[in-house]
Amino acid sequence: MKEFSERKIRLKCAICGRKLTRRDLTKTRGELKPLYVYISEELEVKPICTGCYHTISGRRLIRKARKELKPLIREFAK
Repeated sequence: MKEFSERKIRLKCAICGRKLTRRDLTKTRGELKPLYVYISEELEVKPICTGCYHTISGRRLIRKARKELKPLIREFAK
């Protein structure tokens, strides 16, 4: 059995196409698996890198904050 550091994982990010590094992978049941995945419209599970994950989650957080703060901004504008 090969050591954890010797395994070659040749996965690419489904969004940006960057090769996944060790920081993008996690060890699960003795295998390296992607830390974050993206489910496409065809219900395919595709790996994504940490940078793309943080970009997506940041955009969602900003969208949610704007939606929740919209009524407060209208009150202060009066």
